[in-house]
Amino acid sequence: MKKGIIVFLILFIILFFIPVEYEKAQIVRVIDGDTVIVKINSMYHKVRFLLINTPEMKDDGIYAKKYLEKILVKGTKVYLERDLKNKDKYGRLLRHLYLNKEDVGNIKKSINYMLVKEGYAEIVSYSPNYKHLLKLYYYTKFK
Repeated sequence: MKKGIIVFLILFIILFFIPVEYEKAQIVRVIDGDTVIVKINSMYHKVRFLLINTPEMKDDGIYAKKYLEKILVKGTKVYLERDLKNKDKYGRLLRHLYLNKEDVGNIKKSINYMLVKEGYAEIVSYSPNYKHLLKLYYYTKFK
């Protein structure tokens, strides 16, 4: 029992008391409902949104893509917040996306949240990126 409490406390400290770090980026292109290409310091990167999944393009994914294209037009400045794992198996950066620097860390202000709230995405999680999972679930299901 004590071991479980200690593990919980360590995770709590890691997830809630480590300062929020972010990268400033510029939107280059929306690939689909949960993936974009951004420019960071003159380098191009594919970014996969954390904690969400949208339908594939061959299904209803086109609606999520069109929604994103209205918000994230080419040249839009965004702020990317990482979690524990930096990249997925395809080499994409794994991030939460925000339009305003002061919103970084507030999942309710993220593009990820907006996609779920508007019905374009569902919540999914892949270990070890759980930083905002409980808050995202709570805000989209109970608020």
